[in-house]
Amino acid sequence: FTPDEIRAIVTRRRKSEYLLQRRGGGNTSGGGSGKNGVTKSDYLKYIEEEILLERLRKLRKEKVLREMRRRREKQGRKESEDDDGSNDDGDTRKRAAAYKTSGPGDSHIVQHIHFLYQRLLKKFHYDLDICFNYIQFCKDFKSFGQLGRVYAEALQRHPREEGLWIEAAGFEFFGMLDAQDGDGRGRNGEEDDYDEQTRIVGSSIQNARVLM
Repeated sequence: FTPDEIRAIVTRRRKSEYLLQRRGGGNTSGGGSGKNGVTKSDYLKYIEEEILLERLRKLRKEKVLREMRRRREKQGRKESEDDDGSNDDGDTRKRAAAYKTSGPGDSHIVQHIHFLYQRLLKKFHYDLDICFNYIQFCKDFKSFGQLGRVYAEALQRHPREEGLWIEAAGFEFFGMLDAQDGDGRGRNGEEDDYDEQTRIVGSSIQNARVLM
């Protein structure tokens, strides 16, 4: 991001935090819609802005990598054994490798979103809609370690929610396989029977609840 963009991001975050703090003393029981109280929508708007920011960061990084690959391929066609050309290509490769390597900047926004979700869950006593919202975020951004913790915490507070048990069981069966497929490849057709396996797990949970 440019210096001007960074200043704009900091200003927006400061305003969002001020809004949450200013309204934080209001009544939040039953969904948090007191006269001056912070609401779920206040947090979710802040989170959505951060998600859009993270997507923009990823798109820009991918664009830079594409341009570097294109430049390297063009350089390879243009130069055969020219020493200066080889050095330039080596520099391009180093820059591309540096962009591919994940650093603190790559995870900062996602970590901030996790922090906001944790605040939101605590503020509204692990509201079920918020739990599912957070679960979907963890899936979309492949935060599988945090996803397991979200399931555990949500189930402690909603032990009779069958949909949550089915979601958690599906993650236990297939979630770690997704985590291992970091290169985006499929699981050799295992997706085809995912829904059927999930229905079987759900049926088993319901039968167990009847026996309890």
